[in-house]
Amino acid sequence: MYEELPWVFGLLCLFQLKHYVGDFPLQIPYMLQKTKPGWEFFVPLAVHCSVHTVLSLCIILAVNPSFWWLAL
Repeated sequence: MYEELPWVFGLLCLFQLKHYVGDFPLQIPYMLQKTKPGWEFFVPLAVHCSVHTVLSLCIILAVNPSFWWLAL
């Protein structure tokens, strides 16, 4: 049971780093419009989510490609 713990901790750190990169360095001003009222927020939010999806997919494909569907 404990032999998987370093992998779990490593993946946790990797996904935290991915979240930082997706939220700060890769977030363009257009994506900051995701707080607009009404339905005007939808496209900027979808672009922001797609950045996180692509970054998650890269990590998943590097670790275990059979779990590609987790990025969805």
